[in-house]
Amino acid sequence: PTTLRPSLPATPGPAAGWLGAEACISPSASSGRPGRPRMLYGNDTTHLEYVLSPYRKPGESFKPEMLLASIDETANTGVDVHLLQPGTGWVPWWKSKVYPADAHYAWWRDTFGLPLCGFAQYMIEGGDILGLFVTRCRARGLSPFVSLRLNDSHGLEFSDATPEALRRYHAEHPEFWWMTQLASRIHRDHPEYRFDPKSAARYHLTWNWAIPQVREHKLALVGELCERYAVDGLELDFMRFPRFFKPDEVPVAERKRLMTAFVTAVRARLDAGPGGSGRRLGVRIPAQLGDYDDLGLDLPALIGSGVDILNLSSFYYTNQQTDLARIRKLVGNAPEIYLEMTHCASHANTPGGAPVTGAIRRATREQLYTTARLAHAQGADGVSLYNFVYYRQDERRLPEAYGEPPFDAIAHLADPAFLDRQPQCYFRGTVQRWGLPSHALPRLAGPGRPLVYELDMATPPGGWRVPGRLRIQADSALSGRRWTARLNGKPLEPSASHDEPYPTPYARPTDGAATMTGWIVPAQQVISGANRLEVTLLEGKSVKLIYLDLAMPTAPLGGG
Repeated sequence: PTTLRPSLPATPGPAAGWLGAEACISPSASSGRPGRPRMLYGNDTTHLEYVLSPYRKPGESFKPEMLLASIDETANTGVDVHLLQPGTGWVPWWKSKVYPADAHYAWWRDTFGLPLCGFAQYMIEGGDILGLFVTRCRARGLSPFVSLRLNDSHGLEFSDATPEALRRYHAEHPEFWWMTQLASRIHRDHPEYRFDPKSAARYHLTWNWAIPQVREHKLALVGELCERYAVDGLELDFMRFPRFFKPDEVPVAERKRLMTAFVTAVRARLDAGPGGSGRRLGVRIPAQLGDYDDLGLDLPALIGSGVDILNLSSFYYTNQQTDLARIRKLVGNAPEIYLEMTHCASHANTPGGAPVTGAIRRATREQLYTTARLAHAQGADGVSLYNFVYYRQDERRLPEAYGEPPFDAIAHLADPAFLDRQPQCYFRGTVQRWGLPSHALPRLAGPGRPLVYELDMATPPGGWRVPGRLRIQADSALSGRRWTARLNGKPLEPSASHDEPYPTPYARPTDGAATMTGWIVPAQQVISGANRLEVTLLEGKSVKLIYLDLAMPTAPLGGG
């Protein structure tokens, strides 16, 4: 709405843009309703400013060629839907009349007297990231979807920053310079639209969706995107970030009413654009039903409003222990359900929130295969990939094990017959879910107090034939402690080996035997469905468990 649009300085007319991207806005570019996808692939775009790759060297800023390369590397891999996340969704990386990006970046440059990041420079020169994306997807045989973040807070901590503060940040964190330019003038000029107008913490600066003007502004941004671009579908991302209402101020029923009305309005705008009612509407929502009330999500109502795709997310993590089966039972055969997988299996922080050295445990090929197989067994139509390029090293060079993403594995994730033949690896990792209650891990193990976990597992054809191995990992060395474990009520024998069960390029030195212990798992002791695992510290000081895995191989594991 024009009442929300700040007074922005005039800018010259837009240039033609790289590859003439403006042409992508034509309705004639639409291919109509795409077929049911097998693999959804998310591209957050921002990795092009700080993740090292074959198409981005250290210190390089965004160039349009990088976006093209990030699309190209997914062609002919098994991906059929490429979802672009055009920034945070508050400063449009498309041709916008609601809040023009070129005017925003010109205001930012003139106000703060600081250099623009690559994204900003491209947009201020007349570029169109979304238009470029649509054109390239069409050329490479990929179905272009947009995944729009509804309440992303990246960069909002800079809303009230002074030029001096930004100069310091630029000097200390050049790889994240792009984030300082993502806070719109509306957020800066209207602190009353924030969760906590007086806070400087990014978490509290999120937009407050109880305020009508906030919802109206987001709908205006979504609406112009739907009506001007020939995308095959739109995903509304409720997970970046899952905080919309203050629980003590907005009752659950009202949250659901407001969110359902918003999604209904988006469906109408999507139907009004190129492709009409043939375009798909998806939602990226939590994989746990218990989170829905907080966000105002009423599944039957959302489906009734025209949602075609449920993309079940665990925020940042590959997570096998979800409510997918319950959600499938709740919604029936429609809509389509996809389980999201990412590069990250576990992410441990200290009690104060600081990252632990080597904190990210990257999901292995076997874990991806196992997660996909379990998802198919529980009724999913397929899987989706999020943050897949983050297998690669970011420019901060954190002490983690990096590697190239396993692009060659993608086609297999939609092939149940292939997945049936693969070694399995079930796991539970430490997750932080930013704004939603944590679950499972980390957990403090105290002497004599069993920790109980459920592991959903899916028996392969013919059953498991050889013993597996269970491992647990703590956040410190386990010397001086004695443990016991039971699976489905029966005790397990200790294992002599705590090594990685399968070869992986993503193992870290910190994953060694000092912080781990384990047990042998007889094949006949594992069942299809929910397996009950009990781990008890018998002797020694309390310690925090941060990760566990249970490998069920197709051939005997070494080490006993």
